[in-house]
Amino acid sequence: MQGLEEVKRRFLKNNLAVRLGCIAADLARLDSFARMPNNEKAVSDLVEESKFFIEWTAPKASLDVQEKLVNLQIQLALWNYSMERSKIKKSADKWSREILKLSGLTKK
Repeated sequence: MQGLEEVKRRFLKNNLAVRLGCIAADLARLDSFARMPNNEKAVSDLVEESKFFIEWTAPKASLDVQEKLVNLQIQLALWNYSMERSKIKKSADKWSREILKLSGLTKK
């Protein structure tokens, strides 16, 4: 990820809800990109970005949100290792909705 320190600086300006919303948006994009052929680089980049976003978000989250973020972090590592589109397509949308709900940015 280019300009990682700049991305981190901008990302950390957001409150916790917006940070979780960014993670949910990345996961939604992952779901979409994994459904299209020849997007391996985009999928891999989104997985990496999401992992950084989680790392930067978790310390400010409650314990139960931290637990979900750690579980998501593990899932992302497995996706990145296997790059099996079927696994990503099957789970990314579910994770996106779950993280978005945790953010409080939408009605429950």
